[in-house]
Amino acid sequence: MTYQTQYWSWPAYYILNRPMLTTVTPAGGSAFTLANTTYGGGTMIASSATSNHDPAYTANGGPPRGNPWCVSGLGGIDGVCT
Repeated sequence: MTYQTQYWSWPAYYILNRPMLTTVTPAGGSAFTLANTTYGGGTMIASSATSNHDPAYTANGGPPRGNPWCVSGLGGIDGVCT
């Protein structure tokens, strides 16, 4: 059985080694996805919220934060996007 993980990084913003895709391959079998994660880049959604909102992070840009955007596991069955 082999486990493999691909990582995502954005060195310009010191966002390093975030696990992006993890698969497992049984001996003589096909790869199966354990987890798949998409991270937020520079595009953010504008918000009218006034508390806990940094206006520097808007739909017009702003530095990326590297937070998980979409996460799914076990073959992509239980995906959740925020």
